[in-house]
Amino acid sequence: MSRVFDVYGRPVHQKKVPRNKELFEDRVLYELPEAWKIIYAKAGVLFWFDKSKRVSQFVVFAKAGGEDEGERGRTGKPDGVGDAGGKPVTLTRPYPPSYPDAPRDKIAVQYAAIELAGQVGLGYDWSTSFKNTDPLCRRWIRPNIQDVPFHQALYGILEPLDLRYEVRDGEVVLERK
Repeated sequence: MSRVFDVYGRPVHQKKVPRNKELFEDRVLYELPEAWKIIYAKAGVLFWFDKSKRVSQFVVFAKAGGEDEGERGRTGKPDGVGDAGGKPVTLTRPYPPSYPDAPRDKIAVQYAAIELAGQVGLGYDWSTSFKNTDPLCRRWIRPNIQDVPFHQALYGILEPLDLRYEVRDGEVVLERK
């Protein structure tokens, strides 16, 4: 574990959790009953450690905000996002209420996308996004996003669920990969 931290960076936070459920915050070390887990979104790698803190598994995925010419332009942002993609966004607990009596300690993926899009002046195509991604868009998450570029923040939320987004006519549209 310490060698991974030397190469990829020390965790920014550590959380002890009872079980593995939607644990995808960047550089947060999760301590589970039988394992440890940390994700490095900018590097595109996730590490699992056994109880003795040795690497037991690693997963390689597309880097957050990386240069993928097939899906993104040379800016690393999805086509159509324009300057909004680089604007910083924040989404932390307590989350804004998405509907009356909504929980404030978690937020559904679709409402997180709506909140982030609104912070950079973009709309959200509810009906198309819901049709494309239900039931994944209704999944509860607990992001801790502070002053992160919009495209990186939304990518970090969607990537673990194999979702992506496009901006069409000034509106974010969620899609399955």
